[in-house]
Amino acid sequence: MKIEYDREWFSKNSNKFDKWFDPDKFDWDSSFLLAKYCFDHFDKWYDPNTFNSSYGHHLAIYCTKDFDKWFDPEKYDWQYSYMLAGYCSDHFDKWFNLEKFNFPEDCGYLTSYCYKDFNKWFDPETYDWVYGKHMLVENCIAYIDLWYDPNRFEQSYDEIILMSIK
Repeated sequence: MKIEYDREWFSKNSNKFDKWFDPDKFDWDSSFLLAKYCFDHFDKWYDPNTFNSSYGHHLAIYCTKDFDKWFDPEKYDWQYSYMLAGYCSDHFDKWFNLEKFNFPEDCGYLTSYCYKDFNKWFDPETYDWVYGKHMLVENCIAYIDLWYDPNRFEQSYDEIILMSIK
């Protein structure tokens, strides 16, 4: 018989993890709750064969410090690539894959959180110019020589630089 837990129960009992957790009885369809509430016990509950990989984005949010233990590019659901950009930017070189990243939808997350790796991900052909121009100005001004195109901006190069200072 599987034991089912809800979010409220987890929030109240995660500090008693060692008393209640049994991997054989746990409902692994709820494994995202372990990531959210029991990240301090990661090594006790995480098993790539039992953790529901469709919840890998919860690992990105709550278990970043254990990234090297859980990230598998073949199992990760890349529709949540923005979670990797937003929460695992320190591991950019380990997870970024130009073929799998959700372009252009998630470009803003790269612009906001992975600007230090701009040269590795920016491609003017796949960038979201409709919603992402202001993020380039705010976060990637150091790379203006690579992204500025007078045909895409109403402002001049110098005006863009001045806008970034404000």
